[in-house]
Amino acid sequence: MTITVQGPSFRARITFWLLASTFALLQTVVVVCSLTLDRLRESEKHRLAVSSVPRDVFAGSGPSYASDLVTATGAYAPVGSIPLLPVSGALAFGLDPVVSARATMILFFGALLVGVWLCGIRLGGRWAGLVAATTAVVVSTTTLGLPLDGFAILSGVIPAAAFLVWASYNLSKRPWLSGVLAGLAVQSQLLAALAIPIMLVVLLSIPQVRKSKARILRGFSFTFFALLPTLSVAVVNLIRLGPSIYWAHLQSSWRWTVEAGMSEPLSTVAAIVLFAVVPLLITYLFRESLRIWKRGRWAGRALVIMVAAGMAVSTAPVVLPSVLARIGHETLPEQRVAATAMETAGITAVRGDPGPAESVAFLAGAEFHALDDAADSIPLIIANPARGELGQTTFKQIVSEQCERVVVRAENYVVCIGGQ
Repeated sequence: MTITVQGPSFRARITFWLLASTFALLQTVVVVCSLTLDRLRESEKHRLAVSSVPRDVFAGSGPSYASDLVTATGAYAPVGSIPLLPVSGALAFGLDPVVSARATMILFFGALLVGVWLCGIRLGGRWAGLVAATTAVVVSTTTLGLPLDGFAILSGVIPAAAFLVWASYNLSKRPWLSGVLAGLAVQSQLLAALAIPIMLVVLLSIPQVRKSKARILRGFSFTFFALLPTLSVAVVNLIRLGPSIYWAHLQSSWRWTVEAGMSEPLSTVAAIVLFAVVPLLITYLFRESLRIWKRGRWAGRALVIMVAAGMAVSTAPVVLPSVLARIGHETLPEQRVAATAMETAGITAVRGDPGPAESVAFLAGAEFHALDDAADSIPLIIANPARGELGQTTFKQIVSEQCERVVVRAENYVVCIGGQ
């Protein structure tokens, strides 16, 4: 009888840790590809290059909620001070801005996965924790149309979601810590403030605390510490920027929220909800569905099948493209080769068509100008529009038509003089 009881338990533990290890390994592949191989996209370049992103934070001119971080669609996606501070610290030590920003966001994404894992364990055990983490990864692959280009791209959405998940995890036992984390979420993404009243209502409704005085004290502690990070940043910015500039900053934030329309703010809130709420909601439904089934061998098998299917759904759209999509596509190391060649040639400014050439110019530290806004004396940068033999033929034809003298030729980019 002892063997009969221990056998399934042992097999269940082996199955769980096998699935968990596979999940961790596959996500490690995605993380490595996102950090070192993914090309610097134009949306990411804009997030790193405009006025209030990490370089200017270090220089003392930011951060701002209304920082004009342009996404691929040209919309605004504000980033608070919390995601920018660690990136600015890395830049202070002379580290690469792209790797610094990506590493920071990967750490926030890891904190989000650990948070939903622990919340899932609290809801329904270790299997529920695995379901919660898997769901968070699924969400990271299906946020099309939202102001998020990937979990490794500088954004306030994932840090805000991570802080809110951890705030929820500590809400009942440590209201003050939950308040601090909720406040940090607001400093990561302003619209995360919408979650604070909801969390306060949940805190005051916890049945384990029966005395009204205790509930009021817990609610006050949560609210005070939730406001503390924002008040601290406001005071620092007021002193550092001065009343007039700080007032202009507040007006800019208000214009983004109101005058730009509610589509972008609503989509930002939707992205935060997807990361912070949906994994826990799916986990809750998963736990309740297991209670309906009769406990036994079939329930255990169904559990394994559901988790394995969820992992397959979450990892297949990410891991396979992360590895296979680099065959025949540009990577970050290839962009760096072209950027290094530009730096060696002393190129400080270029002009060209918006697109991949912008990213290479940014990596080279060169100013990029649109063709219509730049003088002909500025070197022209041309990007290869396609890979393969046909693409190389077309690329050579374009270079011969637009260039009089080639200054830099590296990978799929050419910088030349005399282009029209």
